[in-house]
Amino acid sequence: MKHVIGQSGEISLIFEEDVLSTNVDRLKDQIDKIMELPVVKSANLQKLVLDMKLVKMVDSMGLNLLVNLVKSEKNKGRIVSALVTSLHLHRTLLFTRMDKQMEITLIS
Repeated sequence: MKHVIGQSGEISLIFEEDVLSTNVDRLKDQIDKIMELPVVKSANLQKLVLDMKLVKMVDSMGLNLLVNLVKSEKNKGRIVSALVTSLHLHRTLLFTRMDKQMEITLIS
């Protein structure tokens, strides 16, 4: 997983693979390490962007990771958004009402 800190008080977490039970623990560890980096902690972040343009599938464990991440960031007063290209993933996020918790943008 990569990350990019923007100049407008946002950080993008770039998911490079599907979010599945087989890799969710590793992804959670990577997210935790990124969010604890001194440069991230000192950045006065206001927005978290989940760049999921390369993600085609998220299973129930992956959804749980996303729900917990969104909840944690919203509790810190941050806005959360997601960028997706997969119509299947977009439908999954809408079906699970994740659009009520974060802004979801489908990129064609």
